Amino acid sequence: MWGKDMTQQALISPNEPVYNYATPPAEIGVRIAQTVPDGSEFPVAEPLYWVPCADNVDASTYYWDGSAPAVKPIAPAPVEPAKPTLEELQAQLTALSAQIASLGSN
Repeated sequence: MWGKDMTQQALISPNEPVYNYATPPAEIGVRIAQTVPDGSEFPVAEPLYWVPCADNVDASTYYWDGSAPAVKPIAPAPVEPAKPTLEELQAQLTALSAQIASLGSN
């Protein structure tokens, strides 16, 4: 990644941490806010700063680990709860009906 293909600059935002998806989460670097071709950098306010990076680095899929761009971890797929069975739904309905009936008798 750090070779002759370093044809762009990455804008580093050190106040925006990037975390892994482990439990508990851990900070693994900071956000790359933007990439631009070499020579297209523009003045930025501190604490933002520019670093050279390979031409395949993209702000949406990389973060800055303090010394080099790194690929962001992939978020785990959301876990969908198991769908209740007909029997479970009927039991819930019976329990709710009993609660509703008891409210009417108060």
